[in-house]
Amino acid sequence: FFNREAEANAVFDAQVEQYTRLADLAASVEQRPTVLVNAMYSGTWYVSGGGSFIAQMIDDAGGSYLFAAEPAAGGVPQDFEVVLDRAQDADFWLNPNFWYSLADGLAEDERYAEFDAFQNDRVFNSVARTLPTGANDYFERGATHPELILADLIAIFHPNLLPDHDLMYFVQLQ
Repeated sequence: FFNREAEANAVFDAQVEQYTRLADLAASVEQRPTVLVNAMYSGTWYVSGGGSFIAQMIDDAGGSYLFAAEPAAGGVPQDFEVVLDRAQDADFWLNPNFWYSLADGLAEDERYAEFDAFQNDRVFNSVARTLPTGANDYFERGATHPELILADLIAIFHPNLLPDHDLMYFVQLQ
């Protein structure tokens, strides 16, 4: 369109190289922490299916996604009790709605406190780069820079692999 295909390919190739380097680094881990995603919405917990980008990124970051066996790429509706049964002992919990604190979660549903990740302050949300209008850079720039999201996930699951990494998209909820 603008005769800049070579430049675009170089940028893309650099991103692929960075993502692959990070995924290879995480592939060496011996312990893969278990991971839960999302939270209830209108009475239903939509977990990401095993074919989703977040399931792939959790795997590439050296995590073990608890709903990886779900074949869907999109959200899979679950009852709270099903998620609690499968993920109560999860090591980490990612992207629970638009919480900015654990208190936000308790305000939605006090049962969230039953999850080990909640009790152990291992809940991370992709709200580090948001605007008051609701814009969230995780869904904007992050969509075109998966290597940045992957680096955050590796730093969350395996901080010893990227000890100098400052989280770009995620914050640890308190």
